[in-house]
Amino acid sequence: MTNDTITRALAGLDPAPGFVLDDTARRRADARREQIIASDPATPTAPGATPRPRSSRRRSWIAATAAAAAVSIGGALVVGALAPSDAAYASWTATPASLDVAERDLAATACLDASGQADADTVLAERRGEWIAVAAVADGSTHIACLVHLPTGTTDPGSPMWAMSGGEGAVPVGDEITGGSLAEFAGRSFPGIEASPTVSFTIGDVGPDVEGVDITTPDGDLVHATVQDGRYLAWWPGSVFVPGDGDDMTTVLDVDYRVTLTDGTVLDDARPIVPE
Repeated sequence: MTNDTITRALAGLDPAPGFVLDDTARRRADARREQIIASDPATPTAPGATPRPRSSRRRSWIAATAAAAAVSIGGALVVGALAPSDAAYASWTATPASLDVAERDLAATACLDASGQADADTVLAERRGEWIAVAAVADGSTHIACLVHLPTGTTDPGSPMWAMSGGEGAVPVGDEITGGSLAEFAGRSFPGIEASPTVSFTIGDVGPDVEGVDITTPDGDLVHATVQDGRYLAWWPGSVFVPGDGDDMTTVLDVDYRVTLTDGTVLDDARPIVPE
């Protein structure tokens, strides 16, 4: 597959306008993109799962991680670091745990430094097992999603996995939520490095009447999102993307939502809004 073919296949995923990379970011992206093109990608699937495919034009990220790989998708730049082991993801929990200020600051600093967005504002952070997820916004429209391996009591965040996407999304009101941006961190097998499980990451916005968001993943797992200050964040082991063949567009698997409102009302099978 040529670079042009990859661009045609994936550019349709992102309806939002792109952003301009500086020279350093462009060199990193070009070098790491070539690592992906030179490798033989494998499509990750969860054992025994029956994912539900669908076509989608929602703003999305894809990140392939192992030995620092990256690819650009439309206006999105995504980057990954060294893929983690199975044991680390085994600590994942469907309900996030709280973070203290020191953990949040350490993880956020590592993420923003790795992504080259040191001045970005951290808007959400959560812990699930040994991992801390961070969501940040730079310049009002550049969104950073990041995972840091930082077990409780440790102070070395290692090499974070991160993704960036540019563009404005829909603005929810009342009991509405947005479909959010999706990122996928997928480990690859290299000599001396075993492939790791794929994990998926989503960030979205909520209306002022929304208190909670629960997500049913393509594999059928229920994940409780962190909801704060008009946004939600969640991540889970498993894939949300099915790569297309040739010029076929990548398919986004179904992700279902349940919304809890501030008055206690529960909206099952909530329908997220998307940019027009």
